[in-house]
Amino acid sequence: MRNVLVLYGGVSTEHEVSIVTALQVMHALKGAGHKVLPIYVSKSGEWYMGGDKFLEPSFYQNLNNPVKDGKRVVLPPDRELKLLGKGMMGFGGVAEEIGVVFPVFHGKNGEDGTMQGLVELTGLPLVGCGVGASALGMDKYLAKRVAKDLGIEVVEDVLVSEEEWGVNKKGLLSEIDKLGSDVFVKPNSLGSSIGITRAKSKSELVNAIEVALAYDSRVLVEKAVKNMVEVNISIKGNDPYQVSITEQPLTSGEVLSFEDKYIKPGAKKSGKTQGMAAADRLMPARVDKKIIKAVEEMAIRFFRAIGGKGIARVDFMYDGKRLYFNEINTMPGSLAFYLWEKTGVKFDKLVDELVELAVSDWQKKQKKVTTFESNILSGFAKGGVKGGA
Repeated sequence: MRNVLVLYGGVSTEHEVSIVTALQVMHALKGAGHKVLPIYVSKSGEWYMGGDKFLEPSFYQNLNNPVKDGKRVVLPPDRELKLLGKGMMGFGGVAEEIGVVFPVFHGKNGEDGTMQGLVELTGLPLVGCGVGASALGMDKYLAKRVAKDLGIEVVEDVLVSEEEWGVNKKGLLSEIDKLGSDVFVKPNSLGSSIGITRAKSKSELVNAIEVALAYDSRVLVEKAVKNMVEVNISIKGNDPYQVSITEQPLTSGEVLSFEDKYIKPGAKKSGKTQGMAAADRLMPARVDKKIIKAVEEMAIRFFRAIGGKGIARVDFMYDGKRLYFNEINTMPGSLAFYLWEKTGVKFDKLVDELVELAVSDWQKKQKKVTTFESNILSGFAKGGVKGGA
């Protein structure tokens, strides 16, 4: 048994999605025999630590509840102080020992390397990808550039920055025009299908870019793939990796929407919080076995290249002839547990594996050289400050 600090919520458009995944993770951790230490990060960025109430789905129907019932805490980037709680005399040490930190954020300010950087500075074991892999995974444009460099096909695109859109709108629209009249517009660093629009005319395109820029400072415009089938797979491990069964999400429209993913009639079946598990899908995906093998191989190749750790879901698109890398989710909704359960790994076992993978990775890091001894400071002291390095 380990004391697992679960971080969730956050300053993100995917705040509520993070809560759903966190509730699922915390119950699975308890089922695996671990002690759960929940810390809810509010939409304005305050941290609140709570008890058993924080594991009840109904508790979050009013997001003031964790704020009122929780204890204010902070996780300082100090390897000695660890977790601090707010008291009458300011912040002081919290008695709870932390064995592992399990961040369950979706989107910015949590899944994008920011929280991973903070946890790594504390010197505590971290579940999931580190700073670099998390940051790259959140950036759709850069992730596609890495995939392309690895020989994995990607859909043609144009990157639109807020600054360039303001001064060179005509030039950007001319460049986008080369993609064709049917495109998808996406916030570059957002998930859960928020802000994604399909545009089939210039007016729709301009409006879609403006909408996406309300969510992000960089927008990705992609050529629409005709007769597209989405094929997703989950991957876990610290290398070597294991892959799950594939899935083919089913959409209610042209885009797999936020509603398709999280607000389906089955999402509250039996009063349980199902999240992504409630979305409609085919498992395995209804594509040729050769395509399944290619998806497995490409997912492993990409995850290895970015130094992936823990778990992820890698999404591909197939048009009947060509297979394209779409994106990677380094903290997938519901941890893609439904894919692993179909593969034969129960949710309790999955989270337990992720905790142990985090500890194993942390132990390996302790063996690395982190300091370099030299006499540079003694020479600097004798010579004085003259600039240069």
